[in-house]
Amino acid sequence: MSYNISTLIECPNLQIDLGAITDKGLNPGASEKAPELQFLKSSLNERGMQAAIVPGGGKIKTVQVTYNPRKLESTVSSSVTTGCDEGTSPGMLDTTYTIDETVGAEVKETFVVNDLARICQSNPEYFATQVARLVDVAKRKMQSDVANQMAVLFGWFGQGGGEKNLTGNTLKTVATKYAAAVDGGKWNPEALQEIIFSAMNSGFTGTPFVFGQGEIFRYFNYADALGDSSDGGLNFAKYYNNNSVAFAASQKMHYALNGNNATNKFLVVDPGSLFLLQYNRLAGNISTLGDDSLMLGTIVDPISGIEFNYKVIKSCTEKITVIISSAYKVVGLPDDIYDASDRLYKTNGVLQFQITNS
Repeated sequence: MSYNISTLIECPNLQIDLGAITDKGLNPGASEKAPELQFLKSSLNERGMQAAIVPGGGKIKTVQVTYNPRKLESTVSSSVTTGCDEGTSPGMLDTTYTIDETVGAEVKETFVVNDLARICQSNPEYFATQVARLVDVAKRKMQSDVANQMAVLFGWFGQGGGEKNLTGNTLKTVATKYAAAVDGGKWNPEALQEIIFSAMNSGFTGTPFVFGQGEIFRYFNYADALGDSSDGGLNFAKYYNNNSVAFAASQKMHYALNGNNATNKFLVVDPGSLFLLQYNRLAGNISTLGDDSLMLGTIVDPISGIEFNYKVIKSCTEKITVIISSAYKVVGLPDDIYDASDRLYKTNGVLQFQITNS
């Protein structure tokens, strides 16, 4: 029995089928959240860096970013003149990011054509289900890699302004509960206050996004349900709802920061501070060979919106191999936006916190 690739897997129809399969629940585990991926790919976070990737002919692709560093107040004169003296040049800087098209995620599976006769599903639906499984596991691998890369891109906390409880310049400790001996271990609103303060004091321009799990999950999960705390009658729930902080529960980020240790670190990110560089070699290349032995193109995960290369190969031994892949890398802001004498020196919109409860 012989089958044509174009009959089994036609790109537009396959994309529609992936969404339908997800809606029907035929892809177990596909509902696993990918908060970091969804955040990085959101319009709130993206600012055009993805479009700046230069394909080139080699395996290493580049993105060049040009920017102006923040000027120091010391460059401003106290004297107001009426002359026409020239000032200094703006001092443009640039940073080049690289992405290797051979580093990322790839998964493949081979199907024996004769086995299709024993499958109860229609052939197109069966193949769409298998492709959905491959896209799902590639996305989960990508999510793990992205969390690991984000976890090491934290910068400094802003200097001065009343910042406290720092270890060096890159880690801040907060308590989500009062000491058990003092106040029965009740939830402490000060942790939320310190997250908001540090974000503001470190130059955040948007809503802080908190990524983590463990104790920080329990803290935000209970915030809405709390009434008056024992802290002078402060209404914790009202305080939480009146202050803009977004929490994204992420087991993968928790593991990336803590491993199997009970250290309870979490990450706070300013939108527009981290970027996902992604390169799909087959983007815009939907094609099928005349003998129907090879199909090339891209396919989009219906949950996260992430695009992947997909290749379908039919061999002379009546086997069909499906390959799903993508190259990607997370990058942060350049480290020389702020001068060494600027109080925001080495801040980059990514802060690392740790919970220490008595």
